[in-house]
Amino acid sequence: MGGRVLIVDDDWLNIEMMEAHLEAEYEIDSVNSGERALERVRQMPPDVILMDVRMGGMDGYAATAALKSDEATRHIPVLLVTGFNTKDDIKRAVQAGVDDILFKPIATPLMLLRVKTLMRLKQLHDQLNV
Repeated sequence: MGGRVLIVDDDWLNIEMMEAHLEAEYEIDSVNSGERALERVRQMPPDVILMDVRMGGMDGYAATAALKSDEATRHIPVLLVTGFNTKDDIKRAVQAGVDDILFKPIATPLMLLRVKTLMRLKQLHDQLNV
């Protein structure tokens, strides 16, 4: 396997779609809220996180900001998955600390490429910080 991916989305159809395309290369875990994402990352840190923006409770911006403000988790790449693509939405994503953005509807080849790229970055980070 090429690493661990955590999918954070409150829509099980989105989770199933992303899992179906990623499970051949990566170990997949999923949760349905920002709060659960923070818990899961502490329990079993992933190599890459695919984070939906709009969820009940803690949204993807807040969850990403929490991860990026914690020394133990700030190095984990977050790929924000969103249907919002205004300048304000992109600005919020950047302020939260996302590493990349994937707009819905998700183009599978683009998702695979971005996960692969972020996975490489995480592996290089890990090698340099042994």
